[in-house]
Formats: sequence, structure tokens, C-alpha cells
Amino acid sequence: MRTLAAFLLLCAAACAGEITTQNDVEYGVAGGKRLLLDVIRPVGDGAARPAVIMVHGGGWIGGDKRDMRPFAEPVAREGLVVFNINYRPAFGREIIWPAPLDEVQRAVRWVRKNAATYGVDPARIGAMGASAGGHLVAMLGLVETRDNSDASLAGFSSRVKCVVDIFGPTDLADDLSKKVPLGSRPTTWRASFSVERLLKNSKPCAKPGRFAQSARTRLLPYFARTKGPDRPG
Repeated sequence: MRTLAAFLLLCAAACAGEITTQNDVEYGVAGGKRLLLDVIRPVGDGAARPAVIMVHGGGWIGGDKRDMRPFAEPVAREGLVVFNINYRPAFGREIIWPAPLDEVQRAVRWVRKNAATYGVDPARIGAMGASAGGHLVAMLGLVETRDNSDASLAGFSSRVKCVVDIFGPTDLADDLSKKVPLGSRPTTWRASFSVERLLKNSKPCAKPGRFAQSARTRLLPYFARTKGPDRPG
């Protein structure tokens, strides 16, 4: 907790850059509900910048993009374009797992499709999330699109180049099933979306290679790098 607190203080101090915010931009529709994100980006020269997808926590069944705002604005002031997203919580019979993952993956693909509009370099997209959001961003670094039914996004990858997983669960054999409706395939879902299992079975270049070791480090060393869709292996 002390390291996280120091990181927040570091972010709060990084307030020199001017930013602009566009709230509640629609990145899709699911189950009749609009999927919304906030775009927070530096005011600058129009050059393509790296982007970060921010994903809130809440046990996969709650939370809101407002929860990631303390991270989002300082990151944007550092010169990155931030997309702070909402996704539908997996709660009740209407929304079941893996809907949250599908929607987070959709957000990444939407950002790539609209990269020119928001001044983003589509080859440099990372993700950051806390708790359940940490699990979801880890999945963005480890697996490719699950639901490819939207033809308008078919040509865009949902993999990110790096992730910041803040205390996200990794072994879902128990935690996920206690909180999230898993439909008719609980065993399959738990196995398929366990970060721990995916890391054990991944190639070395896809394993996290860099974590924060000190509260004195700057922002970018907090990114654990993974092999993205266009990064040479």
C-alpha cells in the first residue's frame, strides 16, 4: 500500500502538462446499453502519442470509470492519451462472464480504429487497471480478441503492448466463481481466463518483464511489458 500511495503522490505532482477532457464518448453498444469512455489527452502539437486504456475494478460486478480518474489525469499530463472506460458489470442473469472482457477488448480495438482522431500511435497502446480491472488489463496483454463478431473492428487487434496490473487477481479457480455469473461453462471460463495459467503457458517474451521496484521511479517503469500484436519477438 505504501508503494501505491507513493505512486499516487508522484502522479499528483506531475501536473505541469495541460490536458483536455472529452467525457462519455461511445465506443460501442452491448445489450442495448451504450459503452462509454472518457478521453483525456495532452494539449500539444498533434503528433501521434502512446495511449493508455484505464480499467476500473469492482469485483467484475461493480465500479465506475470515475474510480480511475486519480490515475488518468496525471498520466495524461505526462504526455500520453488516456481512455478511461466503463464496461457492464457481470451481475444478474442478463450480463454474464466473459462480457466484461469482451467490452474491454472492444475498447482497445475502437481506440486503434480511431487512432488518427485522437492523436494516438496504434502501435503503442498500453493498459492499466486495479483489482478486477487489473485482471482485465492483464488479459489484454496475454490473449487476442475473443468475440470478433463486429465486422467494423475485425481488422484491429485487442492486444496491448504493456500493462499495469494493480493488485489484480491471477488465479481464478475460486475468486471469479464466487462473484461473477459464469453461465453454463464455469469450469471452462475459470481455466480460460486465469492469468496465472496463461503466464505459465506463455512464451518467455510474453511474460511481464518490468515491475515497479521503488516509489522514486517515474511513471513509465510501472508498466510491465508484454509482447503486443506488432512487437517483434
